[in-house]
Amino acid sequence: RREVYFVFYGVNESHMDAIEAVIERHGLALVTQHADGVATLVGNVDREERLVWETVCQLGAAEAAEVADAAGTSAERAETALEDLWRRRLVIRQDRSYAALRGLDVLARADRNPPHREAS
Repeated sequence: RREVYFVFYGVNESHMDAIEAVIERHGLALVTQHADGVATLVGNVDREERLVWETVCQLGAAEAAEVADAAGTSAERAETALEDLWRRRLVIRQDRSYAALRGLDVLARADRNPPHREAS
């Protein structure tokens, strides 16, 4: 079983109204990457999840404790937010580290090093 991730590339302001209306209506979130390469988290995420996602983007890839330190939050709150983001496929989990879902470079690395999978 492979994990599937989607990044919406080339999104511009003219697309955002329609995209935001649909994802908010359905309680979803997604990662967009604009033509200039900037990744954005859009949709239904709380303040803690957004802070943690932005911190992971800045760090590149990090374990929950590193994210907590950099974000100025507790390790438990960071771990909870990271796991929620991972379940929603907004970050990639590899062993104990998390990487922000953005760009083909992150997806290519994840494909070479498959994310940690829990035993069913």
